Amino acid sequence: MPLPWERVLAKVQPKSEEQEGRLPAFLRKPEGVFLALAGVFGLFFCFATPPHDPADEDRHHGVAFLLSEAHFTVVGDAPGHEATVPRSIVNLHPRGHHYTDEQLRSGRLPADIPRTRRHRPEDLRRLYARELAPHDRVPVRYGAAYSPLVYAAISPALALGRAAGLPVVASLWLARVAGLALWLAGVALAIRRAPVGKWGLAAVALLPMSVFQAGSISGDPVSQVVLFLFFAELLRAARRGTDWAGREALLLVGLAALIGLVKPGYAPITLSAVALLVAERSGRRAAWIAAIVAAAHLTTVGWAARVQAAVQPTLAVGVDAAEQALFIATHPLEFAGILLRTSWMSVPAWIEEMVGNVGHLDVGIPPVATAVALLAVLAASMLDEAPTPRPWTGWALLGGFFAAGIAIMTIAYMGWTAVGIPVIHGVQGRYFMLMLPFALVGLPRLPTRYAPPARAAIPWALATVLAVTAVEMVDRYYEF
Repeated sequence: MPLPWERVLAKVQPKSEEQEGRLPAFLRKPEGVFLALAGVFGLFFCFATPPHDPADEDRHHGVAFLLSEAHFTVVGDAPGHEATVPRSIVNLHPRGHHYTDEQLRSGRLPADIPRTRRHRPEDLRRLYARELAPHDRVPVRYGAAYSPLVYAAISPALALGRAAGLPVVASLWLARVAGLALWLAGVALAIRRAPVGKWGLAAVALLPMSVFQAGSISGDPVSQVVLFLFFAELLRAARRGTDWAGREALLLVGLAALIGLVKPGYAPITLSAVALLVAERSGRRAAWIAAIVAAAHLTTVGWAARVQAAVQPTLAVGVDAAEQALFIATHPLEFAGILLRTSWMSVPAWIEEMVGNVGHLDVGIPPVATAVALLAVLAASMLDEAPTPRPWTGWALLGGFFAAGIAIMTIAYMGWTAVGIPVIHGVQGRYFMLMLPFALVGLPRLPTRYAPPARAAIPWALATVLAVTAVEMVDRYYEF
Protein backbone atom coordinates (compact mmCIF):
# COMPACT_ATOMS: atom_id res chain seq x y z
CA MET A 1 0.00 0.00 0.00
CA PRO A 2 1.50 3.38 -1.00
CA LEU A 3 2.40 5.83 1.74
CA PRO A 4 0.47 9.15 1.95
CA TRP A 5 3.33 11.22 0.59
CA GLU A 6 3.72 8.78 -2.32
CA ARG A 7 0.03 9.25 -3.19
CA VAL A 8 0.54 13.05 -3.21
CA LEU A 9 3.50 12.74 -5.56
CA ALA A 10 1.55 10.43 -7.81
CA LYS A 11 -1.21 13.04 -8.13
CA VAL A 12 1.16 15.77 -9.33
CA GLN A 13 2.97 13.57 -11.82
CA PRO A 14 1.85 13.73 -15.48
CA LYS A 15 -0.86 11.17 -16.07
CA SER A 16 -0.68 10.80 -19.84
CA GLU A 17 0.74 12.12 -23.06
CA GLU A 18 -2.55 13.97 -23.59
CA GLN A 19 -2.21 15.82 -20.28
CA GLU A 20 1.42 16.68 -21.01
CA GLY A 21 0.35 18.07 -24.36
CA ARG A 22 -1.79 20.77 -22.78
CA LEU A 23 1.34 22.92 -22.50
CA PRO A 24 3.12 23.90 -25.71
CA ALA A 25 6.20 21.76 -26.30
CA PHE A 26 8.36 24.88 -26.12
CA LEU A 27 7.28 25.55 -22.52
CA ARG A 28 8.14 22.01 -21.44
CA LYS A 29 11.81 22.60 -22.27
CA PRO A 30 14.20 24.40 -19.89
CA GLU A 31 15.12 27.03 -22.48
CA GLY A 32 11.42 27.70 -23.08
CA VAL A 33 10.69 28.11 -19.37
CA PHE A 34 13.69 30.42 -19.09
CA LEU A 35 12.67 32.62 -22.04
CA ALA A 36 9.08 32.90 -20.86
CA LEU A 37 9.82 33.85 -17.24
CA ALA A 38 12.99 35.86 -17.83
CA GLY A 39 11.38 37.74 -20.72
CA VAL A 40 8.35 38.82 -18.70
CA PHE A 41 10.14 39.73 -15.48
CA GLY A 42 13.19 41.10 -17.28
CA LEU A 43 11.02 43.61 -19.14
CA PHE A 44 9.30 44.51 -15.90
CA PHE A 45 12.64 45.32 -14.26
CA CYS A 46 13.77 47.23 -17.37
CA PHE A 47 10.96 49.75 -17.04
CA ALA A 48 10.02 49.58 -13.36
CA THR A 49 13.48 50.01 -11.83
CA PRO A 50 14.32 53.71 -11.36
CA PRO A 51 17.30 54.98 -13.36
CA HIS A 52 20.69 54.22 -11.76
CA ASP A 53 19.17 52.31 -8.84
CA PRO A 54 20.73 48.99 -9.96
CA ALA A 55 24.24 48.43 -8.60
CA ASP A 56 26.82 50.63 -10.38
CA GLU A 57 24.43 51.42 -13.23
CA ASP A 58 25.50 55.08 -13.21
CA ARG A 59 29.12 54.08 -13.96
CA HIS A 60 28.13 51.49 -16.55
CA HIS A 61 25.82 54.02 -18.22
CA GLY A 62 28.64 56.55 -18.56
CA VAL A 63 31.19 54.03 -19.90
CA ALA A 64 28.69 52.53 -22.35
CA PHE A 65 27.83 56.01 -23.63
CA LEU A 66 31.53 56.77 -24.21
CA LEU A 67 31.83 53.53 -26.17
CA SER A 68 28.80 54.52 -28.24
CA GLU A 69 30.88 57.53 -29.32
CA ALA A 70 33.83 55.25 -30.21
CA HIS A 71 35.76 56.33 -27.10
CA PHE A 72 37.56 53.05 -26.37
CA THR A 73 40.20 54.43 -23.98
CA VAL A 74 39.88 53.32 -20.35
CA VAL A 75 38.83 56.28 -18.21
CA GLY A 76 41.37 57.41 -15.61
CA ASP A 77 43.66 60.16 -14.39
CA ALA A 78 46.63 59.35 -16.66
CA PRO A 79 47.32 61.68 -19.62
CA GLY A 80 45.29 60.58 -22.62
CA HIS A 81 42.73 58.75 -20.49
CA GLU A 82 40.60 61.75 -19.56
CA ALA A 83 36.95 61.67 -20.57
CA THR A 84 33.77 63.69 -20.31
CA VAL A 85 30.21 62.40 -20.11
CA PRO A 86 26.95 64.30 -20.69
CA ARG A 87 25.86 66.11 -17.56
CA SER A 88 22.39 64.65 -18.00
CA ILE A 89 23.80 61.15 -17.43
CA VAL A 90 26.01 62.06 -14.47
CA ASN A 91 23.22 64.01 -12.75
CA LEU A 92 20.36 61.85 -13.98
CA HIS A 93 19.58 60.32 -10.63
CA PRO A 94 21.60 59.61 -7.48
CA ARG A 95 22.35 56.01 -6.66
CA GLY A 96 19.45 54.47 -4.80
CA HIS A 97 20.08 53.78 -1.13
CA HIS A 98 16.65 52.70 0.05
CA TYR A 99 17.92 50.87 3.11
CA THR A 100 15.69 49.89 5.98
CA ASP A 101 16.53 50.69 9.60
CA GLU A 102 17.37 47.02 10.11
CA GLN A 103 19.85 47.07 7.21
CA LEU A 104 21.53 50.18 8.55
CA ARG A 105 21.86 48.56 12.00
CA SER A 106 23.39 45.40 10.53
CA GLY A 107 26.91 46.85 10.58
CA ARG A 108 27.58 45.77 6.97
CA LEU A 109 27.00 49.30 5.64
CA PRO A 110 29.04 52.48 6.22
CA ALA A 111 27.72 54.42 9.20
CA ASP A 112 27.44 57.65 7.21
CA ILE A 113 25.77 56.22 4.09
CA PRO A 114 22.97 58.50 2.84
CA ARG A 115 19.47 57.08 2.61
CA THR A 116 17.36 57.88 -0.45
CA ARG A 117 13.68 58.61 -0.02
CA ARG A 118 11.15 56.72 -2.10
CA HIS A 119 10.27 58.01 -5.56
CA ARG A 120 7.10 60.04 -6.15
CA PRO A 121 5.21 60.18 -9.45
CA GLU A 122 5.76 63.92 -9.89
CA ASP A 123 9.53 63.48 -9.42
CA LEU A 124 9.63 60.73 -12.02
CA ARG A 125 7.66 62.75 -14.56
CA ARG A 126 10.27 65.52 -14.39
CA LEU A 127 13.06 62.94 -14.60
CA TYR A 128 11.61 61.27 -17.69
CA ALA A 129 11.34 64.60 -19.51
CA ARG A 130 15.06 65.46 -19.26
CA GLU A 131 16.86 65.86 -22.55
CA LEU A 132 20.12 64.04 -23.19
CA ALA A 133 21.98 67.21 -24.27
CA PRO A 134 25.09 65.28 -25.43
CA HIS A 135 27.19 68.46 -25.83
CA ASP A 136 26.77 69.65 -22.23
CA ARG A 137 29.45 67.53 -20.58
CA VAL A 138 31.35 67.13 -17.34
CA PRO A 139 34.66 65.31 -16.71
CA VAL A 140 34.68 61.87 -15.08
CA ARG A 141 37.64 60.25 -13.34
CA TYR A 142 36.47 56.68 -12.99
CA GLY A 143 34.45 54.29 -15.08
CA ALA A 144 33.75 50.61 -14.57
CA ALA A 145 36.92 48.69 -15.45
CA TYR A 146 35.20 46.34 -17.89
CA SER A 147 36.16 45.68 -21.48
CA PRO A 148 33.88 46.93 -24.30
CA LEU A 149 32.68 43.34 -24.75
CA VAL A 150 30.18 43.58 -21.89
CA TYR A 151 28.45 46.55 -23.57
CA ALA A 152 28.07 44.77 -26.93
CA ALA A 153 24.32 45.46 -27.13
CA ILE A 154 24.04 48.43 -24.76
CA SER A 155 26.42 50.86 -26.50
CA PRO A 156 24.81 50.51 -29.96
CA ALA A 157 21.42 51.10 -28.34
CA LEU A 158 22.69 54.27 -26.67
CA ALA A 159 24.10 55.42 -30.03
CA LEU A 160 20.69 54.83 -31.59
CA GLY A 161 18.97 56.74 -28.80
CA ARG A 162 21.36 59.67 -29.26
CA ALA A 163 20.80 59.69 -33.03
CA ALA A 164 17.03 59.59 -32.55
CA GLY A 165 17.11 62.48 -30.05
CA LEU A 166 15.50 60.44 -27.29
CA PRO A 167 15.32 61.84 -23.74
CA VAL A 168 18.01 60.47 -21.47
CA VAL A 169 15.69 58.04 -19.63
CA ALA A 170 14.16 56.74 -22.87
CA SER A 171 17.68 56.14 -24.15
CA LEU A 172 18.50 54.24 -20.95
CA TRP A 173 15.37 52.12 -21.36
CA LEU A 174 16.35 51.30 -24.94
CA ALA A 175 19.81 50.23 -23.75
CA ARG A 176 18.32 48.09 -20.98
CA VAL A 177 16.03 46.29 -23.42
CA ALA A 178 18.90 45.69 -25.87
CA GLY A 179 21.06 44.24 -23.10
CA LEU A 180 18.18 42.07 -21.92
CA ALA A 181 17.61 40.74 -25.45
CA LEU A 182 21.27 39.75 -25.83
CA TRP A 183 21.22 38.04 -22.43
CA LEU A 184 18.03 36.13 -23.23
CA ALA A 185 19.42 34.89 -26.54
CA GLY A 186 22.83 33.99 -25.11
CA VAL A 187 21.57 32.10 -22.05
CA ALA A 188 18.92 30.27 -24.10
CA LEU A 189 21.65 29.20 -26.55
CA ALA A 190 23.82 27.93 -23.67
CA ILE A 191 20.89 25.94 -22.24
CA ARG A 192 20.16 24.45 -25.65
CA ARG A 193 23.83 23.55 -26.26
CA ALA A 194 24.44 21.97 -22.85
CA PRO A 195 24.22 18.16 -23.04
CA VAL A 196 23.37 17.97 -19.32
CA GLY A 197 22.60 20.48 -16.60
CA LYS A 198 20.01 22.32 -18.70
CA TRP A 199 17.52 22.78 -15.88
CA GLY A 200 20.29 23.90 -13.56
CA LEU A 201 21.40 26.59 -16.01
CA ALA A 202 17.82 27.78 -16.45
CA ALA A 203 17.18 27.93 -12.70
CA VAL A 204 20.36 29.89 -11.92
CA ALA A 205 19.56 32.34 -14.72
CA LEU A 206 16.06 32.79 -13.26
CA LEU A 207 17.26 33.81 -9.80
CA PRO A 208 15.92 37.30 -9.04
CA MET A 209 19.40 38.85 -8.91
CA SER A 210 20.21 37.41 -12.34
CA VAL A 211 17.02 38.67 -14.01
CA PHE A 212 17.23 42.05 -12.26
CA GLN A 213 20.81 42.62 -13.46
CA ALA A 214 19.79 41.59 -16.99
CA GLY A 215 17.14 44.32 -16.91
CA SER A 216 19.73 47.01 -16.15
CA ILE A 217 22.85 48.49 -17.73
CA SER A 218 25.42 46.15 -16.24
CA GLY A 219 28.47 44.07 -17.04
CA ASP A 220 27.02 40.94 -15.43
CA PRO A 221 24.60 39.71 -18.15
CA VAL A 222 27.24 39.30 -20.87
CA SER A 223 29.61 37.83 -18.29
CA GLN A 224 26.93 35.25 -17.44
CA VAL A 225 26.38 34.42 -21.11
CA VAL A 226 30.09 33.80 -21.71
CA LEU A 227 30.45 31.64 -18.58
CA PHE A 228 27.32 29.65 -19.40
CA LEU A 229 28.45 29.03 -22.98
CA PHE A 230 31.88 27.89 -21.77
CA PHE A 231 30.13 25.55 -19.31
CA ALA A 232 27.93 24.10 -22.05
CA GLU A 233 30.72 23.61 -24.57
CA LEU A 234 33.03 22.11 -21.95
CA LEU A 235 30.41 19.50 -21.07
CA ARG A 236 29.83 18.77 -24.75
CA ALA A 237 33.54 18.20 -25.25
CA ALA A 238 33.75 16.00 -22.14
CA ARG A 239 30.87 13.88 -23.42
CA ARG A 240 32.62 13.31 -26.75
CA GLY A 241 35.56 11.70 -24.97
CA THR A 242 38.37 10.70 -27.34
CA ASP A 243 36.65 12.43 -30.28
CA TRP A 244 37.22 15.84 -28.70
CA ALA A 245 39.62 17.99 -30.76
CA GLY A 246 39.82 20.54 -33.56
CA ARG A 247 36.76 22.75 -33.83
CA GLU A 248 35.53 22.03 -30.30
CA ALA A 249 38.96 22.88 -28.90
CA LEU A 250 39.17 26.15 -30.83
CA LEU A 251 35.69 27.12 -29.64
CA LEU A 252 36.69 26.55 -26.02
CA VAL A 253 39.89 28.55 -26.49
CA GLY A 254 37.86 31.43 -27.93
CA LEU A 255 35.33 31.35 -25.09
CA ALA A 256 38.15 31.18 -22.55
CA ALA A 257 39.66 34.32 -24.07
CA LEU A 258 36.29 36.05 -23.67
CA ILE A 259 36.13 34.96 -20.01
CA GLY A 260 39.37 36.84 -19.46
CA LEU A 261 37.74 39.99 -20.81
CA VAL A 262 34.29 40.01 -19.23
CA LYS A 263 35.21 40.23 -15.54
CA PRO A 264 38.47 40.08 -13.58
CA GLY A 265 38.85 36.95 -11.51
CA TYR A 266 36.92 34.44 -13.59
CA ALA A 267 39.91 33.20 -15.62
CA PRO A 268 40.79 30.37 -13.14
CA ILE A 269 37.44 28.75 -13.82
CA THR A 270 39.00 27.49 -17.06
CA LEU A 271 41.07 25.12 -14.90
CA SER A 272 37.91 23.00 -14.92
CA ALA A 273 38.99 21.97 -18.43
CA VAL A 274 41.16 19.32 -16.78
CA ALA A 275 37.93 17.28 -16.83
CA LEU A 276 38.73 16.65 -20.50
CA LEU A 277 41.85 14.69 -19.52
CA VAL A 278 39.81 11.97 -17.84
CA ALA A 279 39.06 10.04 -21.01
CA GLU A 280 42.48 10.41 -22.59
CA ARG A 281 45.78 11.60 -21.14
CA SER A 282 47.52 12.37 -24.41
CA GLY A 283 50.01 15.15 -24.98
CA ARG A 284 47.78 16.66 -27.67
CA ARG A 285 44.84 16.86 -25.27
CA ALA A 286 47.01 18.42 -22.59
CA ALA A 287 48.26 21.04 -25.07
CA TRP A 288 44.70 22.09 -25.91
CA ILE A 289 43.79 22.36 -22.22
CA ALA A 290 46.90 24.47 -21.61
CA ALA A 291 45.79 26.72 -24.49
CA ILE A 292 42.33 27.11 -22.94
CA VAL A 293 43.73 28.10 -19.55
CA ALA A 294 46.38 30.37 -21.08
CA ALA A 295 43.85 32.18 -23.31
CA ALA A 296 41.75 33.21 -20.31
CA HIS A 297 44.70 34.36 -18.22
CA LEU A 298 46.49 36.20 -21.02
CA THR A 299 43.42 38.28 -21.90
CA THR A 300 42.87 38.97 -18.19
CA VAL A 301 46.44 40.21 -17.77
CA GLY A 302 46.27 42.21 -20.99
CA TRP A 303 43.09 44.03 -20.01
CA ALA A 304 44.32 44.56 -16.45
CA ALA A 305 47.44 46.23 -17.88
CA ARG A 306 45.24 48.62 -19.88
CA VAL A 307 43.22 49.49 -16.79
CA GLN A 308 46.39 49.96 -14.75
CA ALA A 309 47.80 52.33 -17.35
CA ALA A 310 44.74 54.57 -16.98
CA VAL A 311 45.62 55.25 -13.30
CA GLN A 312 42.10 55.08 -11.92
CA PRO A 313 41.46 56.53 -8.44
CA THR A 314 41.43 54.08 -5.55
CA LEU A 315 38.07 52.75 -4.44
CA ALA A 316 38.58 52.99 -0.68
CA VAL A 317 40.85 54.63 1.90
CA GLY A 318 44.18 52.84 2.39
CA VAL A 319 43.99 50.80 -0.81
CA ASP A 320 47.33 50.14 -2.54
CA ALA A 321 47.27 47.18 -4.92
CA ALA A 322 51.06 46.87 -5.16
CA GLU A 323 51.56 46.95 -1.39
CA GLN A 324 48.70 44.51 -0.90
CA ALA A 325 50.20 42.10 -3.44
CA LEU A 326 53.50 42.27 -1.55
CA PHE A 327 51.65 41.56 1.70
CA ILE A 328 50.00 38.49 0.17
CA ALA A 329 53.32 37.22 -1.20
CA THR A 330 55.16 37.65 2.09
CA HIS A 331 52.33 36.45 4.38
CA PRO A 332 50.73 33.53 2.49
CA LEU A 333 49.49 31.68 5.59
CA GLU A 334 48.02 34.84 7.06
CA PHE A 335 46.27 35.58 3.77
CA ALA A 336 44.90 32.02 3.68
CA GLY A 337 43.43 32.69 7.11
CA ILE A 338 41.91 35.95 5.84
CA LEU A 339 40.27 34.05 2.97
CA LEU A 340 38.79 31.48 5.35
CA ARG A 341 37.69 34.08 7.92
CA THR A 342 35.99 36.24 5.29
CA SER A 343 34.23 33.24 3.76
CA TRP A 344 32.99 32.01 7.14
CA MET A 345 31.67 35.45 8.05
CA SER A 346 30.16 36.27 4.66
CA VAL A 347 28.52 33.10 3.33
CA PRO A 348 25.01 33.91 4.68
CA ALA A 349 25.18 37.42 3.19
CA TRP A 350 26.57 36.09 -0.10
CA ILE A 351 23.70 33.62 -0.39
CA GLU A 352 21.19 36.41 0.22
CA GLU A 353 22.90 38.66 -2.33
CA MET A 354 23.23 35.84 -4.84
CA VAL A 355 19.52 35.03 -4.76
CA GLY A 356 17.45 38.15 -4.30
CA ASN A 357 18.98 41.20 -2.64
CA VAL A 358 18.63 43.49 -5.66
CA GLY A 359 19.28 47.15 -6.36
CA HIS A 360 22.20 48.52 -4.33
CA LEU A 361 21.62 45.55 -2.00
CA ASP A 362 18.73 47.51 -0.52
CA VAL A 363 15.78 45.39 -1.73
CA GLY A 364 15.77 42.09 0.11
CA ILE A 365 13.17 39.36 -0.23
CA PRO A 366 11.66 37.38 2.68
CA PRO A 367 13.83 34.50 3.95
CA VAL A 368 11.19 31.99 2.88
CA ALA A 369 11.44 33.24 -0.71
CA THR A 370 15.22 32.92 -0.60
CA ALA A 371 14.84 29.35 0.68
CA VAL A 372 12.36 28.47 -2.08
CA ALA A 373 14.69 29.85 -4.74
CA LEU A 374 17.65 27.90 -3.38
CA LEU A 375 15.65 24.67 -3.22
CA ALA A 376 14.46 25.22 -6.78
CA VAL A 377 18.03 25.69 -8.03
CA LEU A 378 19.25 22.60 -6.16
CA ALA A 379 16.37 20.47 -7.43
CA ALA A 380 16.84 21.74 -10.98
CA SER A 381 20.55 20.92 -10.87
CA MET A 382 19.67 17.35 -9.87
CA LEU A 383 17.10 16.76 -12.62
CA ASP A 384 19.25 15.88 -15.63
CA GLU A 385 21.62 12.99 -15.97
CA ALA A 386 25.06 13.44 -14.45
CA PRO A 387 27.94 14.70 -16.61
CA THR A 388 30.18 12.07 -18.13
CA PRO A 389 32.72 10.73 -17.49
CA ARG A 390 31.80 10.38 -13.82
CA PRO A 391 32.73 11.38 -11.18
CA TRP A 392 35.73 13.48 -12.18
CA THR A 393 33.92 15.91 -14.45
CA GLY A 394 31.76 17.29 -11.64
CA TRP A 395 34.74 17.51 -9.29
CA ALA A 396 36.84 19.29 -11.91
CA LEU A 397 34.12 21.89 -12.51
CA LEU A 398 33.71 22.38 -8.77
CA GLY A 399 37.46 22.90 -8.50
CA GLY A 400 37.29 25.57 -11.19
CA PHE A 401 34.50 27.29 -9.24
CA PHE A 402 36.60 27.43 -6.07
CA ALA A 403 39.71 28.58 -7.95
CA ALA A 404 37.76 31.46 -9.47
CA GLY A 405 36.20 32.28 -6.10
CA ILE A 406 39.65 32.59 -4.51
CA ALA A 407 40.79 34.78 -7.40
CA ILE A 408 37.77 37.07 -7.03
CA MET A 409 38.42 37.46 -3.31
CA THR A 410 42.12 38.12 -3.93
CA ILE A 411 41.32 40.85 -6.46
CA ALA A 412 38.86 42.40 -3.99
CA TYR A 413 41.55 42.32 -1.31
CA MET A 414 43.94 44.17 -3.60
CA GLY A 415 41.45 46.64 -5.05
CA TRP A 416 38.93 47.29 -2.26
CA THR A 417 40.71 46.61 1.03
CA ALA A 418 43.31 48.57 2.97
CA VAL A 419 46.71 46.87 3.23
CA GLY A 420 46.87 44.06 5.79
CA ILE A 421 43.26 44.35 6.99
CA PRO A 422 42.15 40.93 8.39
CA VAL A 423 38.93 40.77 6.35
CA ILE A 424 38.21 41.25 2.63
CA HIS A 425 35.87 44.02 1.49
CA GLY A 426 34.00 44.43 -1.78
CA VAL A 427 32.95 40.82 -2.52
CA GLN A 428 29.28 40.36 -3.42
CA GLY A 429 27.23 37.20 -3.77
CA ARG A 430 26.30 37.98 -7.37
CA TYR A 431 29.92 37.37 -8.39
CA PHE A 432 29.51 33.69 -7.43
CA MET A 433 26.03 33.42 -8.95
CA LEU A 434 27.39 33.85 -12.47
CA MET A 435 29.46 30.65 -12.18
CA LEU A 436 27.13 28.68 -9.90
CA PRO A 437 26.39 25.91 -12.47
CA PHE A 438 30.04 24.82 -12.25
CA ALA A 439 29.52 24.08 -8.53
CA LEU A 440 26.17 22.33 -8.86
CA VAL A 441 26.41 20.11 -11.93
CA GLY A 442 28.07 17.31 -9.97
CA LEU A 443 25.24 16.96 -7.43
CA PRO A 444 23.57 13.53 -7.13
CA ARG A 445 20.64 12.92 -9.44
CA LEU A 446 17.03 12.94 -8.27
CA PRO A 447 15.38 9.50 -8.30
CA THR A 448 13.52 9.02 -11.57
CA ARG A 449 10.12 8.86 -9.91
CA TYR A 450 10.56 12.32 -8.34
CA ALA A 451 11.85 14.08 -11.44
CA PRO A 452 8.43 14.81 -13.10
CA PRO A 453 6.88 16.58 -10.07
CA ALA A 454 10.10 18.53 -9.52
CA ARG A 455 10.19 19.56 -13.17
CA ALA A 456 6.59 20.75 -12.88
CA ALA A 457 7.13 22.63 -9.61
CA ILE A 458 10.42 24.43 -10.34
CA PRO A 459 9.07 26.99 -12.88
CA TRP A 460 6.19 27.88 -10.57
CA ALA A 461 8.51 28.24 -7.60
CA LEU A 462 10.90 30.54 -9.45
CA ALA A 463 8.03 32.55 -10.97
CA THR A 464 6.63 33.08 -7.46
CA VAL A 465 10.00 34.22 -6.11
CA LEU A 466 10.43 36.64 -9.03
CA ALA A 467 6.95 38.03 -8.41
CA VAL A 468 7.73 38.51 -4.72
CA THR A 469 10.95 40.33 -5.67
CA ALA A 470 9.06 42.62 -8.06
CA VAL A 471 6.52 43.51 -5.36
CA GLU A 472 9.26 44.14 -2.79
CA MET A 473 11.13 46.40 -5.21
CA VAL A 474 8.08 48.51 -6.04
CA ASP A 475 7.18 48.82 -2.36
CA ARG A 476 10.72 49.86 -1.41
CA TYR A 477 11.33 52.27 -4.30
CA TYR A 478 8.00 54.00 -4.88
CA GLU A 479 5.59 56.18 -2.91
CA PHE A 480 2.16 56.53 -4.49
